[in-house]
Amino acid sequence: MTRLGCIVLCTCLLGGVAVAEPASPALRARVEKAVRATLPEGLGLVDLSLSGIAHVPGDATVALAWPYAPAPGLSSVQVVLQRKGREIGRTWVRLRLAPLRRVLVATRALEAGQPVRGGDVATEERPVGRTEGLELDPEVLVGRQVAQAVAAGAVLGARDVVLPAPLPRGSEVQVVFERASFRITVPGSLERASRVGEDTLVRIAAAGKHVVKGRLTSARTLTVQGSEP
Repeated sequence: MTRLGCIVLCTCLLGGVAVAEPASPALRARVEKAVRATLPEGLGLVDLSLSGIAHVPGDATVALAWPYAPAPGLSSVQVVLQRKGREIGRTWVRLRLAPLRRVLVATRALEAGQPVRGGDVATEERPVGRTEGLELDPEVLVGRQVAQAVAAGAVLGARDVVLPAPLPRGSEVQVVFERASFRITVPGSLERASRVGEDTLVRIAAAGKHVVKGRLTSARTLTVQGSEP
């Protein structure tokens, strides 16, 4: 789907759904499914705004006409309704797309002022903007106070939980390289302020300018898995 004006016909039948109003939940769900099916790998649908369709026959199909290749941010796509090979209507849909990232999600409703318990949060792949969501190990939040109510299934943000203070840039850590066949530990220092549980960069002390990426698993340890030192 790299050519401008590419039309992707989706096999999403509207199995007998009669749409009495624009943005019918049934139609919306099928349009969302069609959009997700045509997005490139690594890109996800955050939300869409659908209107302008008053009726959809039960045997109609949905086609999407992309004016340009999908990309993160606000976008538009034209929904084309077809029946027996003929077009019967179309409307524009506004979309918000974002990269798929592994972030923390509430597994149950969290109340403000209560501590996070084990199992309250989990890591899931969700379409989230670069400045949104928390890419942390769930265990880091256990015992931390919930700052504001979070609905079950919602992505946690930096304002939802009282986070531990980040370690400052230059903090000394032990860098652990782990593979199935060996485990090597060397000293290093953080290249940027980072919280325990975050992926970050560290400079290897004995290698001068050599910088590697890993996860800060404790205040003194950064682990690099599946990489050579």
